[in-house]
Parts: sequence; structure tokens; C-alpha cells
Amino acid sequence: RQVSRCRFFCKNYPPFLNCPFSSASSPPLAKQYPDNAWYTRLDDCEYKCFVGEYIHWGMISLVGYNETREEGIQDQWQITNAHSLRNRDPALYGLLTNTEYIFPKTAPDGSYGDLSQ
Repeated sequence: RQVSRCRFFCKNYPPFLNCPFSSASSPPLAKQYPDNAWYTRLDDCEYKCFVGEYIHWGMISLVGYNETREEGIQDQWQITNAHSLRNRDPALYGLLTNTEYIFPKTAPDGSYGDLSQ
């Protein structure tokens, strides 16, 4: 399921994603990341989770969800707000803010209006 999610993003957002594979196999992720890396993953998920989670982290940073979570996420993700995302990863920022694609613009707040309609 994770591989198909990765392929979905690769197929639908090719200008922004340098997709790591074209078959069921994929190269392994780095065992050691550069000091300036803002996304690090140290488990055995490899590319099965990488693309989907990368976009997830970017999206929740863009909508402001990570602004108060810096200490809790710093071992995996270093970007906490839209300004930092735009500066550190302009390609991901461009994907998530491109009006051609329909990504959320705000974080959910639990108020969804009258659900009886």
C-alpha cells in the first residue's frame, strides 16, 4: 500500500518529485544524512513510506501544525512553518502551494459546521 502511494505521487506530481524507482524495487535510503538534512528517517521503511511522509511533513508544516512541535519532531523533521518550508525546500513548497493541485490550505480545527445538511 505504501509503495502504491509513492507511485501515486510520482505519477501525479512528476515536475516536483524525482521519483526513486520505476519498478517494485528501489534504492535504499541513506544510512547517514548530511548535517543540514531537514528530513531524516532511520527505520526500515525505505521508499515505501518516504514520499508520502515527506509530503505529509511538508503539508502539516505549511498549514502551521508543526509550529509548536519543534522539540517533539526534530529527530525526523526540521521544518516547522511555511516560511521555513519556502526557504529550505522551495520545490516541496511549490508543489503544495501550486493551484493546479488541490492541497489543503489550513489545518483542521475540529469545527466542521452543521453536519446534518
